Amino acid sequence: MKSAPFAYARAHSVEEACAMLESDEDAKIVAGGQSLVPMMNLRLAYPSRLVDVSAIPGLSGIESGSDGTLRIGALVTHAQVEHSSTVAEVAPGLQEAVQHIAHPQIRSRGTIGGSLCHADAAAEWPVLLLAYGGSVTVQDRSATRVILADDLFQGVFATALRPTELLTRVDLPAGRRLAFREIERRMGDYGLALVAATCDDIEGPLQNVRIAVGGAVGVTVRASAAEAAVEGKRGDPAVASEAAEAAVRELRIIGDANGSLAYRRHIVHGLVEQVVLTLGAAQ
Repeated sequence: MKSAPFAYARAHSVEEACAMLESDEDAKIVAGGQSLVPMMNLRLAYPSRLVDVSAIPGLSGIESGSDGTLRIGALVTHAQVEHSSTVAEVAPGLQEAVQHIAHPQIRSRGTIGGSLCHADAAAEWPVLLLAYGGSVTVQDRSATRVILADDLFQGVFATALRPTELLTRVDLPAGRRLAFREIERRMGDYGLALVAATCDDIEGPLQNVRIAVGGAVGVTVRASAAEAAVEGKRGDPAVASEAAEAAVRELRIIGDANGSLAYRRHIVHGLVEQVVLTLGAAQ
């Protein structure tokens, strides 16, 4: 199928892109186009205009801040994260998690900002951002603000960004240990269930644990009861099992044609166990 007719404009600054969004409420941002274009071709999205932000300078860098925070520009591709020496140093484990995203061709075009704004609960970046407890910086023509990961995802394909705002940067805190697991029908497919967990990268009991779940839920969410079951404890099999049971009781897991409710509950249980054990094994 082909998309409905649309206009196209290329923005050369954040302010110009935001002005275009203000002038046309049906306009949509496009960068890599790996999510939006297929939706347009399937007639699931009907933007009147595509505002191409791929030429905006300053949004394609990866750097470590003075406090160790990993700062990733919104136009950075998944492949850039996958091969970045800065990411390898500041956020060990993130590169391995990113390799679960689709296929190399898509990772070379798709952007982090686009994935987070698309807010698909079956995608990897929403789960990773929420598990890290990171944040995004967004901007319109007159102001810049920061949205915490806990506040970003508000519904199915819905975020806290306003219609005239552009996501410009993603921040991930330093000193976090990551564990990530995903189950998909075929390599490169969206996940039937995804679980990411982080904790302080220190010896001893697990501290400041965050566990995020996607794929088996309508909106990417934290498993707070599972976090509480792990906090201050060592990630041994008994604790991992307790956390998995808590997650399955707490979360609103859904089934569909790709996986029944019983199956999705089963794999979420297993994935939560695995990430907790992985965090514990790294002590």
